[in-house]
Amino acid sequence: MDRRQLALVSLAFRPKKRKEILSQQGLDQALDEFADDINDILKKEEDVISDSLKVLQGDPEIRWVWFWEAEYPERLRCIPDTPLLLFYKGNLRCLSCSKSLAVVGSRRATSYGRGVTEDLVSHLKGLDVLIVSGGAIGIDASAHRTALRVGLPTAVVLGAGLGRLYPASNVRMFEEVLGEGGILISEFLPAQRASKYTFPIRNRIISGLSDVVVVVEAGQRSGALITARYGAEQGRDVYAVPGAITWPMSCGANRLIRDGAMVFVSVEEFVSEMGWVERTEQNRERRSLNMSEMERCIVDFLVDRGKIGIEELMLGIKGVPYQEVLAYISLLEIKGIVRRDEGDIELV
Repeated sequence: MDRRQLALVSLAFRPKKRKEILSQQGLDQALDEFADDINDILKKEEDVISDSLKVLQGDPEIRWVWFWEAEYPERLRCIPDTPLLLFYKGNLRCLSCSKSLAVVGSRRATSYGRGVTEDLVSHLKGLDVLIVSGGAIGIDASAHRTALRVGLPTAVVLGAGLGRLYPASNVRMFEEVLGEGGILISEFLPAQRASKYTFPIRNRIISGLSDVVVVVEAGQRSGALITARYGAEQGRDVYAVPGAITWPMSCGANRLIRDGAMVFVSVEEFVSEMGWVERTEQNRERRSLNMSEMERCIVDFLVDRGKIGIEELMLGIKGVPYQEVLAYISLLEIKGIVRRDEGDIELV
C-alpha cells in the first residue's frame, strides 16, 4: 500500500467518484484515470494519509482487499455504494459463512435487550453462521461476546480506522475476536478517527455483510435504525424486537415494525423462518437452561400456580418493579417458555 493508493481510497468516499472508480477494470487503471484527483487528495489530506501509512508500516497484521480481487466478500459486491476497499485484521474467510446475521441495537442496552441478544446468538451454536455487528458498547458488544462464548465466528465492522480502534473500552474484546478466528473490518483509512459521520457510513457494511438484520433495541435516533434502512434497501430481511411503548430504548424498534419490519416474536420462530434450525425438544431444553435467576423465579411460580394474571404474579414476586417483571416475561416469551393468553400468563 502506498500514498497514491491511500488517496484513491479517500477519493472513493465521494459517492459519484466511487461509482466511476468501481467501473474501472482494476487498480492500475483506476490510479491512472484519477491521477489528478489523487494528487489533489494528497495535498488536502496529507496528514491522515501520512499517519495511515505509518500505521500500516507499524502493524503488519493489517491487510486489505480491493473490490477487483477475488477474495472481496461476495455479499458486498452487489449493494449500493459498494466499498472500494476493506482494511481488515483476522480471518477474511469467515465472511463466506453460509449464513450471516447482523445483530444491532442501542449502546444503552437494557437487561431485556441483552437477554434477547444472548439467547438469539446462543441458539445458533454449532451452525455455520457469522454474527456481524459494529463493536460498540451495548447490544453490539453483547452479540460479539456471546458469539465468542458459544464458538461462532464474529465480524466487527468499525466506525474508525484499524489504527484508531473505537471504543477503547472494547479493545480487549476486539483482541478476543481475532484470537477466536473472527475479523475486524474498516473501509476507513487506518489513521481515521471515529466521528458522528463515520458510523452511519459504516452501517451499510454491517447490513451488506449479512443475510438478515435484527434490531434488538433502538431509541428514536439510534444508529441501528440506519442499519435497518440500509438492510431494507439492500434486500435483506429486517426484524425488530418489540418492546414496551413506554420504554425509550424500544420506540425505534416499535416504529420499524409499524413501518414494515418483521416482528421478532421468539428465537425459535425466527430461526425456523430462516430455515437455520428445526424446532426440537432439545432446543426447548437448551432455552430453558439459559435463564436468569428472576426468569427461573417466574417459571417456578407458574409451575406452582398454572395460568395466572399479572397482578397475581406481582403479589408472588415482591420487591421487583412492575416494568421489570414485564421485561422478564417478554424475555421468557421470546425464548418460547411462556405465553400470554388474554392477559394471563402460562407455561408453554
